[in-house]
Order: sequence, then C-alpha cells, then structure tokens
Amino acid sequence: MARTADVPILMYHYISAAPAADDRIRYGLSVPPEMLDAQLKLLQDNGFTTITLRDVYNYLAIGTPLPDNPIVLTFDDGYIDNYTNAFPILQKYGMIGTFFVLTGPADDGESTYLSWDMIQEMSNAGMDMQLHSRAHLDMRNRSYDWLVFQIIGGRQSIEGHTGKPVIFMAYPSGKYDANVQRFLRDTNFWAAVTTAFGGSHVLPNALNWDRVRISGQLRLQDFARLLGIGAAVQRTMPRQTATPTATYHPGDPGDTLLSTLPPTHASASTATPMRATPGISGTGVPSTATPSRTPVSSPLMTPTVMQSPLMTPTL
Repeated sequence: MARTADVPILMYHYISAAPAADDRIRYGLSVPPEMLDAQLKLLQDNGFTTITLRDVYNYLAIGTPLPDNPIVLTFDDGYIDNYTNAFPILQKYGMIGTFFVLTGPADDGESTYLSWDMIQEMSNAGMDMQLHSRAHLDMRNRSYDWLVFQIIGGRQSIEGHTGKPVIFMAYPSGKYDANVQRFLRDTNFWAAVTTAFGGSHVLPNALNWDRVRISGQLRLQDFARLLGIGAAVQRTMPRQTATPTATYHPGDPGDTLLSTLPPTHASASTATPMRATPGISGTGVPSTATPSRTPVSSPLMTPTVMQSPLMTPTL
C-alpha cells in the first residue's frame, strides 16, 4: 500500500520585525525573530523533530523511518535576515532549516540577500540549502533553454558553493505548469513545494507538495492549534500586531498572501490540527523510530544527461 506522510512543511519568508501594514510587500511575510523563537520553543517543548525534505521523500519512496512528530521548516527567497536572525535561532534549538535561495542576488552581491559565504556557512552548519531559481520569475510557459538557465544554472551554483546536492525546489510565487514539472522530473529533482495550503504528502505528487504558510500576524496560540498542540501555550508571548482582515498581494509576483489562516482554518475554534503523524497509510513504521541521516538514493530516480553531477543514484 502506498505510504502517506502527514508532515507539516512550514513556510517562512522574512524573519524580521514587521513594517507598517501599508507595506504590502513585507507586512504579512515578516515573522519577528522573537516570534520564531517562541514557535521553535513550543515545537521543542512538545516533542517535534525537524527533518528535511529528503527524509520525507526517503520515507515515502523506500520506507526510511521518521521520528515522532516530524516537521519541516522552510524559508523562501534567501533574505539576509535568514542568516542574521533565523540561523542562530535554529541553532539555539538544535533544529534544521531548509532554505530555498535565489542565486541571482548572491551572484550580484545584493546586500539584502544571503551572500555565498553565508550560504556556505549555513550549509556547513547543517542547514539544507535548496533552490528557488536564479531570479524570482513566473516559470509557466517557458522555453527549455530558459528553464536550463534558471533551474540548472541555479542548482549548479548552490552545489558549487556547498558541495551538496540540490534536489528540491520551491516554485517562485508557487506558480508552475506541466512543462516545468516535466523539466524537473527529467533533470532528477526529487520534489518541489508550492505555496498552497496542505500537509499530507504522497510520492506521486512529489512535484507539488503543499505547505503551511506562517504569517507574521499569526498568534502563538493559533500556531499551536494549527499543529494540533493541545498543551497550554505559555501565557507570556511576544508582542504582536493585531491581525488585519484584508488580503495582501505582496511584491513577489503572484505570491498571494493571506494574513490570516486559509479559509478552512480561519479561526482557532474551527482549525483542523495538522499534528505530524508519520506512517498513516499501511506503512508499519514504528512510532518510536529514529530518522536515518544516511543519504539514500531512491530506486525511483533514473539518471539523465541533465542530472546534478552530485546525484549519481546507486541502483
């Protein structure tokens, strides 16, 4: 029977103080560092273990066991505050983050984005550096050569600086079509994530895994309920700005941001918990299993001429 992994993949962007509400680009995308700290402490106190997308894929493909309450923390775009703020907080709690970086800003030395030195340092410290493309552009209806430049070029840049394989991607603004998915499949990307809401993953849809967007205006108690944490949330919480009711459309093209939870999870009273429970469908994985950190090549991956030079599957 096919496996299902009910593993929340959280989606963050800026880890910095939220600007004024009229800044449509950053307001909802900004999670203050003290709030991220509180969220990670809550996860730690409630027995969550951070894993990588490779762990999710290997579980689905070959049954590599997952720990109790697994969760994936992803950060899109590669803003510099991912290094100055998110990185030390993750280290404080001994957690892993997956960072989907834009390689163009790193190549150009843009001061508001991660530099290659930062990317390499984070990778060496155990963070997972994966691809968001070279530039934050709509990938739909693109030519083969354009995709090679944006995707393969970006992949090779990250691999060249980290020495580690790039096999996962986050679609810019969550936009994709059958053409880009076919390209990813043909060039041995294992999975890709969207901006759509969801937390249940299977192997056949590995190129459009959903995530859980974490807004800067999400209260800690709602964060807890969203993940099915029933324990009492600490009474003293970081100061927060009142949650607006409007829907914002930030500067990232097409990256529609709801400043509250998605419609089906719009309030604490109606929220459906997304408690991480690996091995939902006929897997027989023990609940006390510990994750394997040994890279395992999926038997489903077939080498192609465009595959990563670091990804030679062991068949």
